[in-house]
Amino acid sequence: MKFKRKLLAYLFPLSYLVHIAEEFYGGFPALASRATGIAVSGQAFLMANAFMLLLMLLVLRLCFTRAERAWPLVTLATIIIINSLLHLATTLYFAIYVGGVISALLLWLPLGLTVVWVEFRIMPKPLFYRGITLGVAAHCFIPLLLIVFAITLGGG
Repeated sequence: MKFKRKLLAYLFPLSYLVHIAEEFYGGFPALASRATGIAVSGQAFLMANAFMLLLMLLVLRLCFTRAERAWPLVTLATIIIINSLLHLATTLYFAIYVGGVISALLLWLPLGLTVVWVEFRIMPKPLFYRGITLGVAAHCFIPLLLIVFAITLGGG
């Protein structure tokens, strides 16, 4: 794996921790509770995100084994681009601070766009588009994961 690719990959979990901290302390679990009608406890929120962090680390480990396995970087980049844009849209639509919007715009959106730009230039196009497609699909399931953790840990 090229040095730049590996360096960018290491920024995913670091920026994720910053983003989750901002979401947690910025009241995102309460907002998620209001939006879904399911009580999302701080514990459920943190457990869901710990699971996602572990999954992210496993995906990155897979990417480091062989260069042709680097397409999940594009998947992760796509997920954080969508997440960033949703934070921005929610903030603008409701005209309120949405926990996570600052780190989304200052860290995640630039990281996601940089990874997509770098990988578009060096990755075979079928692998690149696989990463984009799976990122869009995966983002659809991320809110469901939070709901599952909320219900499992006593929300609802």
